[in-house]
Amino acid sequence: MELKRDDIRLSELILASLEGTIQPDEFEEMQRRIKSSPEAGRAYVDFVLNHAIIGHHTKTTSLGVSASDSAVVNWQFWNELAETEKSSPTVAVMASPPEKNKIFSVRDSRVERVTHSVNRFFLLTAVVSSAALILLISLAYLNSARPHQPAAMVVDTFNVKWNNSASSPAIGDVLFSKNESVSLLSGIVKMEFAYGARVILEGPATFKTVSPDKLVLESGRMYACVPVKATGFTVLTPSSSIIDLGTEFGVEVDFAGSTSVHMFHGKTSLLAGSLGNVQASRILETGQAKRVNASGNLQDIPLNETGFVRALDSRANFVWRGEKVGLADIVGGGNGMGTGTINQGIDVASGKAKLFEKATTSLHGKSQYVPVTHTPLIDGVFIPIVENGKLIVSSAGHTVDHFPQSAGDYWNGIFNGGWHEASNFSITRHNLRLRGVEYGTSENPSIYMHASQGITFDLQAIRQNFPGLKMTRFEAICGISESILDYIGNIRQRMSNQPLPIAGFHVLLDGQLKFSRDLPAGQCEVVRIPISSQDQYLTLITTDGPDGTHFNDWALFAEPYLYLEP
Repeated sequence: MELKRDDIRLSELILASLEGTIQPDEFEEMQRRIKSSPEAGRAYVDFVLNHAIIGHHTKTTSLGVSASDSAVVNWQFWNELAETEKSSPTVAVMASPPEKNKIFSVRDSRVERVTHSVNRFFLLTAVVSSAALILLISLAYLNSARPHQPAAMVVDTFNVKWNNSASSPAIGDVLFSKNESVSLLSGIVKMEFAYGARVILEGPATFKTVSPDKLVLESGRMYACVPVKATGFTVLTPSSSIIDLGTEFGVEVDFAGSTSVHMFHGKTSLLAGSLGNVQASRILETGQAKRVNASGNLQDIPLNETGFVRALDSRANFVWRGEKVGLADIVGGGNGMGTGTINQGIDVASGKAKLFEKATTSLHGKSQYVPVTHTPLIDGVFIPIVENGKLIVSSAGHTVDHFPQSAGDYWNGIFNGGWHEASNFSITRHNLRLRGVEYGTSENPSIYMHASQGITFDLQAIRQNFPGLKMTRFEAICGISESILDYIGNIRQRMSNQPLPIAGFHVLLDGQLKFSRDLPAGQCEVVRIPISSQDQYLTLITTDGPDGTHFNDWALFAEPYLYLEP
């Protein structure tokens, strides 16, 4: 009798955890029971698996889609229609020319969709057991989707070419659950599955839409963004099974059957080997990547951050593969994606574009904010001279109070590069260095901003080039070039007792100081600033340090990037 009461108590605890009502002390009690008894552990796995299967058929909520989607489908309507069709009496109709395998179009629908809800606690706990995962996939097969059940909808395409033009899906078409392969010869297709997972496939690719929460990828590349409500979305390949835990990941299957999985965010469970012959299981986390060969053997591989199409907007001819926005490239007249010119930059006195190929002598600037008109991505440039206690840092009038005063001297201008020379001190032209890396190239970009100068980027204008993406942070490495240490002896031959230079590095968002450091030569720091959707202006400034002079302040913002997310 006591054993029965224990069983009931364990069931109550498990159910509370799955429904999200369990209290901390109850959770600890459940953990103790599972750890202390193998029978309790097996009971737990059975309970949560059955709960998950039942949940697929009973839990539904409404969901809208983003404005970028060109069609909306009511998944419950299509499921009910499919069921009704099975039991409907035969009706005689006039024959008409057949349309082979034509996928039903719902381009003009404007109704709600049904989504799938899975308890996150179950997935994060159950994946610890390889046996539980194998059982989960096996049960998923036994509990496979009904034929003709709506599985996914095409929400966007770009330059697509299908193997079978007679059954080629178009924007707004519904893909039904079926065991037939679809071949995408070229181009890009974006789909949304009925339970909420968003998938982008890149041709050539062969795949099957097996169910509202399952895709078979036989060959090719795909990217999946799975919100919490769609946790449990599964990708099956010839050599692996990938069970999502609320993530963003890419999968590539080559023609030999090997699978590569790249984790961009979150976690996923990877089972190596074909169904029924699983060789190993792993939990993949953010930044990890694994390769599974046709025999089921696992291998660590580098994360391919830009190897998968992760955002698509055909109306804007926009395809994004995870690239960062390069601010050095923008300074060089580019769009942030590598189209700028090395050594091109901006004359801080006039705001005009200029190619910096020769060194100048020291220059003296004025206290004024100079708008930049040749590119909308840069708002303006300036010499950080404080007047009346304020420094203007944007065309919108943002000002900084109590900013360090500059003497107004600077060298050359602000440009996409990183070189210095001074013949009067026998300093030959050379690329500048931070952390032993030479900067000023397309591979190692930098903005050279010899103190004292400032530049402000228009974040809203940059966002317009990346529709549907969120700008999340700015990162860079700032410091005075280490190469000054190579030439300080030459300098001291003409200027005895010349100290090592110190420069100030400052980063602002909408006039608010987010980073400020005085760094001596030989020392650098990483700048990492979160950016919200409300932030419009990003300002970078270099100033004289505590030594009060810009002399030898060979200041760099190296690897200056804006980071994006879907």
